[in-house]
Amino acid sequence: MIKKIALILTLLLFSSNSFASDDLLLRKNIIIIFDDSGSMRVKAKNKKSRLSRAKESTIKFVSHLPNNYNLGFYGLNHGYKFPLQAVDEKSLKQITKIISTMRAKGSTPIAKAINKMVNKMQKQKSIQAGYGTYTIVIATDGAANKQNEMLKAVDKAIDEGIEIKTIGIDIGSHTLKSVTNFTEASSVEQLVEAMKKAINSEISLDNEFLLQDF
Repeated sequence: MIKKIALILTLLLFSSNSFASDDLLLRKNIIIIFDDSGSMRVKAKNKKSRLSRAKESTIKFVSHLPNNYNLGFYGLNHGYKFPLQAVDEKSLKQITKIISTMRAKGSTPIAKAINKMVNKMQKQKSIQAGYGTYTIVIATDGAANKQNEMLKAVDKAIDEGIEIKTIGIDIGSHTLKSVTNFTEASSVEQLVEAMKKAINSEISLDNEFLLQDF
C-alpha cells in the first residue's frame, strides 16, 4: 500500500513538471567506476597507457549513450565527479573534461566505491519508484584493496537489484570475475565494445569522438 501511494505521488510530481516525460520513471541508470590507480600508468606495446586507453574509450562510449539513460561517473581516487543525470550537450562537455583530466595515482578501493555508488543508486530507485534499470560498470586493471569487503559490497548491490559488470583492462583474472559479469579488454575498440555489451546497447560509433575533440 505504501509503495502504491509513493508511486502515485511520484507520478503526480512528474506530471506537474513542465519538462517531465512519460518515460522518466523507466529511465536506465549507469554509473561508471573508473580505476585511476597508479598501475593504470603501465603502457602497452603501442605505447598507450592503460589510463589513456580507458579515458579514450570511456569518452567515446558516453558520447553515444542513448538518451534514455542517466549517467554517473566515479573515479576510484577522485570520487563522485559526475552525479547521475541525463547527458546532453552541456553535460557531455562537463564529463568529457572530467574524464580527460583523470590522473593515475593511488590505490584500488573498489569496495568503498561500490558501497557509495549502491547508495546513489538506491536514492535514484526511490526517485523512480523502483522502476528502470540500474547498472554499475567497473573498469579496472588490477586487484582491489580489501577484497573480502569488495565481495560483500557486490552482494549488497545484487540484493538491491543493481547489476555489476566488470571490464578487466590487460588482466586475465580478477576476483570480480567469479561474482560479476566480466569482460576482458585491451584496445580502445575492445574497451568500447565491452562497455556497449555492459548495457546491452547497439550504440553506433560511426562518428569518432576522441579526447582531442575537447
